[in-house]
Amino acid sequence: MSNSRHMPIPYFKINRQFEILEFSEEARDLFSFREGSSFLELTDSGSRTKAEKFLSGEGKMETELALMTKRESAATFKISVKWAGEAGHLICTGQDRHMEELLSKISHQQRRLAETDLELLFQKEALEQLLDKITELSGPAITLTSKLVLVPLFGNLDENLINRNRTRLLNSMHEQDYEHAIFDFHGIGVLNGDGLMELGKLIAEFRLMGVEAVFTGLTPAHVKAMNQSGAALDVQSVSTLPRAIQSYFSVK
Repeated sequence: MSNSRHMPIPYFKINRQFEILEFSEEARDLFSFREGSSFLELTDSGSRTKAEKFLSGEGKMETELALMTKRESAATFKISVKWAGEAGHLICTGQDRHMEELLSKISHQQRRLAETDLELLFQKEALEQLLDKITELSGPAITLTSKLVLVPLFGNLDENLINRNRTRLLNSMHEQDYEHAIFDFHGIGVLNGDGLMELGKLIAEFRLMGVEAVFTGLTPAHVKAMNQSGAALDVQSVSTLPRAIQSYFSVK
């Protein structure tokens, strides 16, 4: 093996058959493999087709793949590869820090929205106008990636909350090429039956536009209200917001 073993990063040299020709000690410590084995064996089964298509390209490229570490768990890595003739030079960069930065930005955005609501409470406006304004601040569309959008909801989920945000959300889905939308219920108190019916209609409109929804932050009370409402809410639920986001970093 050449001096590539001393590189301070997870590095692989592969051939056009994806066989591992050389590797760094960092790569050996992080992944389980042997020299001559296929790099595809390191990929999570759900990412293997994506990995094969990506590695069949030319020149310098980047993507994200779920790789199996020595802990026997899948983790998301940014994969950078540069082909020079029949040899591919590949670097794996863990995305844990990227995830922390992303969640920090989301937390900052949520705090800003909460502060905006508080400032509105001190404005000398009529109570009805003030409540309408706060309702319109719920359900912003926060872009996480080019294909993923976060929609945090605030207040009580009723018909008024959905209808006041429907046009803005649908316009956002139309203007952007999103494929997935995470609806975050952490800021929701009571779920109203009419509100859930309108939410079901909104989810159906999202699907017609090619955007699949997922729920996160649901409490037992939320789930009970949804089951009793009879609303058409055939939507996957993920327990926490970080898990919901992580699942889409590994989408094929």
